[in-house]
Amino acid sequence: MRSQIVRQIAMPTRPYRGDVSLSTGATQQDSYLPLYALSRAQLATGPFELTSREARFKSDAEVWEALAQDPHLVVTPTFQVLGMVVTLLGPDGPVHFRVVGITSNLGFWGLVGSEAAMAPFATLPVGTTILAKTVQGADAKSVARQIEREVFNQGADTTTVSEIYDSAAAGTQAFIDFMRLVMGIGLLVGVLSLGILALRAVIERRRSIGMLRALGYMPGQVLAGIVSEGMLTATCGALVGIGVGVLMAATVMNVFRPGARLAIDISSLALTVGLIYLSVLVVTIPPALRAARLPAVEALRVED
Repeated sequence: MRSQIVRQIAMPTRPYRGDVSLSTGATQQDSYLPLYALSRAQLATGPFELTSREARFKSDAEVWEALAQDPHLVVTPTFQVLGMVVTLLGPDGPVHFRVVGITSNLGFWGLVGSEAAMAPFATLPVGTTILAKTVQGADAKSVARQIEREVFNQGADTTTVSEIYDSAAAGTQAFIDFMRLVMGIGLLVGVLSLGILALRAVIERRRSIGMLRALGYMPGQVLAGIVSEGMLTATCGALVGIGVGVLMAATVMNVFRPGARLAIDISSLALTVGLIYLSVLVVTIPPALRAARLPAVEALRVED
């Protein structure tokens, strides 16, 4: 399968199991955290892409050089706060690591450091994690399955980054789908409520509508007034919903992904708002047409 691989990196991996203390004050008890060790040669090649790094480093290369020089520095995709100190319990006491870079690679999680950084955990059982990049045009899943058949008798497992991401996102996606269902039901109830309010307004304002007609208001003007009332209510609700949604998203990201950039899916947002307006028109136009077609004489005969 070597012809299908354009690049690979093998990292000795030790499974840490125990308490993880963070400089933020939080402590994760009995946590599983893989520890990856890179040689000086591997660090010199800049093995991973960094999404962010401490401001004191002008380039990713400086980060990798610092890792080779200082055994207390690590990069990680797990802890998203630069400068955070992660404390693990080693055989000889607490071991402190400072996060100086955040990796974008989804193929692993845990702490990545130099061989010297992981030396305090040399008593832990060691395995090997190999990250491989397929050649352009190759089917990563097919290559992974073929490699898996070759290494199965060695107790090794093979998977793709896409499969890891899908597995990790399954629970989150289920929660998101549930929230979308709840919000969809809420939107449906809100739109139907606007239709009911429009119908109620037509019934309760028949005398007022008759007065307007008698003063010269055309049916189209009456129709536009009732429909615009529903559209204005929908616009206010949409603006409040969007504002609260953005605020909640920013708050959640600040807690779980500090430093990440908040992006709004404009196309999906526009589609949702457009569907809301379309639904409001569907439920408000029938009662508005009824009001517009109401004869003025008949409407003025209605007693309050």
